[in-house]
Amino acid sequence: MTIIKNKGYKSNFNQLKKLGGKMKKILALLFCIVVVVLGVSLTIYLKKDELQNNVSKEVDGIKITVKGTRSEEVKGDSNEDGSPSESGEFFTLGEDIFIASDYEYKVVDVSVENKSDKVVKLFQTGWNAVDISEYEFENIEVAGKLDNQQVAPGESFDAQVKIPVEKALDVKEINLKYNLKDYSNLMSALNDAGNGLSIEEVQKKYPELYDDNWIKLGTVKFE
Repeated sequence: MTIIKNKGYKSNFNQLKKLGGKMKKILALLFCIVVVVLGVSLTIYLKKDELQNNVSKEVDGIKITVKGTRSEEVKGDSNEDGSPSESGEFFTLGEDIFIASDYEYKVVDVSVENKSDKVVKLFQTGWNAVDISEYEFENIEVAGKLDNQQVAPGESFDAQVKIPVEKALDVKEINLKYNLKDYSNLMSALNDAGNGLSIEEVQKKYPELYDDNWIKLGTVKFE
């Protein structure tokens, strides 16, 4: 009896063996890709979560915590000529008049604690807000004891920082900080400047007003 050997058997086996090795490499590569993708996704999630969670910063015993953010409609309070009107469609922003429905407030709810051993005053002018393109928002409004009121040692309070923003800008993130200067002589400095004192003379007389001391709260996010 003549036995016919299958010459292709060994060849097929070797091909399957090589294919198995390639599959192992492919699976290993896919595993690495999945791990990288999951790692990136987790990083993005953590960064997003970090923006939404409470952020606390403390400088010289003054602690400010961002508790939350929200958007609020701007209500008109004047006519186009600037005359007061409770049902007006316009509002005043600085020295200009705008259509109220074109704007909104980006409101940041904060809590403030004076952990120092001295009385401090927090001023509206100390706040600074810029968007991701470094555009600086002006005419920031505040509520509570953020508006030129004394804060005793050990005292804490809740307040709001209200940033008027044009809706068309579609602002989602704002970098917020507060300049913890000694503003006690701010009104005196403004009066002196109004009475003819030069900028150099004001700076020499009130150097504390030019000594920056930022409490950087970082990026706050709005839905």
